Amino acid sequence: MSDDPRWQEVISLFERLRAPEGAPADKSFVGGFQQLIATLEAIAADRAVASAERATAQKILAQMTSAIRAHTPELVRKAAEMAGDAALSPEIRADMRRLLGDITERMPAASDKVQ
Repeated sequence: MSDDPRWQEVISLFERLRAPEGAPADKSFVGGFQQLIATLEAIAADRAVASAERATAQKILAQMTSAIRAHTPELVRKAAEMAGDAALSPEIRADMRRLLGDITERMPAASDKVQ
């Protein structure tokens, strides 16, 4: 990789976001994950960056997208379960309702699906 400091940021974020198996994702994880995506998107779009490096950033983003899409049904199921779980704090339930609202807002209408 080049001397572009954003690659060091990507590496640092990957290391910081790595958690033990089964560890819950907290707000710092979510913020770090969003920062990781934004940094990779910036590298991928920067025409001043070598094409091989832009391609690497795009490949990482594509792999992340694929993994996220593969787990989306389970995420939605778990978020819905947590949104209605009276044993969880009101803040967590509200966070899950907001997440479900965000997901619903971003989903294309079923009628838009190509047959």
